[in-house]
Amino acid sequence: MNSPLRLSICHASESYAYSAAMDCFARLDYIEGLLSLYIPHSETDILNSSRVGRVFKLAGETAECLVLACNISAITDGAVDVCMGDFFLRNKGDSSLGAIENPSRAGFEIDVENYLIKKTAPGRVDLGAIGKGYGVDELAKLLRNPWKIGGAFISFTSSIYALGKNSDGKCWSVNLSDDFSVELPPNSSVGCSGTAVQGNHICDARTGKAVENPPFRVWAFAESAAVSDALSTAFMILPRERVGEICRQYGFRSAIQVSENSPVEWIVG
Repeated sequence: MNSPLRLSICHASESYAYSAAMDCFARLDYIEGLLSLYIPHSETDILNSSRVGRVFKLAGETAECLVLACNISAITDGAVDVCMGDFFLRNKGDSSLGAIENPSRAGFEIDVENYLIKKTAPGRVDLGAIGKGYGVDELAKLLRNPWKIGGAFISFTSSIYALGKNSDGKCWSVNLSDDFSVELPPNSSVGCSGTAVQGNHICDARTGKAVENPPFRVWAFAESAAVSDALSTAFMILPRERVGEICRQYGFRSAIQVSENSPVEWIVG
């Protein structure tokens, strides 16, 4: 996941908040150990390195994240697809897992009830943004129960979750740009994708190629950090009209900044 995690926890006891935060870091380490493409013997790594036809049992978290990824792919017309890991790595120029001369689209089948997965086609699965957002959602669940935290702000770079309200009883706010901030309703999230940090690395999963002339930055707002982070990537790819249709159909919101110096615009307000 390779991103800094920042937590702001509202509680009368500093030591209690500290203990909750440490539990969150431990939980995130566990999730990363299951989902990361880069950690040897993670469940993603086992799937990617397995022969076609192999079946093995997943942890519940991995199965849940993979099913969610498939649902988001369907919602976004296939603009994002975790089975395109080879293409993602190639477009980012990432050779840390070996040279990718002939990228392949991975394939798998999941028996959700029994947490079984079968590899059906070669290639790499990369949970990427949706895995990061899934980790944030898991931290929000942990803070609610068993820690009974009523207010917290979870920031994992491109994935942000506002649990409840801040210590002043107000909604948590997020700066989208130097002169544009928004309040997040209690128990909601925002995901962000853009070209400022990694350049034009966004891959259209339908073609396997980098997107031509993508916007500078796009935000997606949803109840789940996994959903909002994955949507923000898809919304970098899809036409604005289609983004609006998806937002209206599913109750999401989105904002866009076309260039570094352009204003932030709501696609659906």
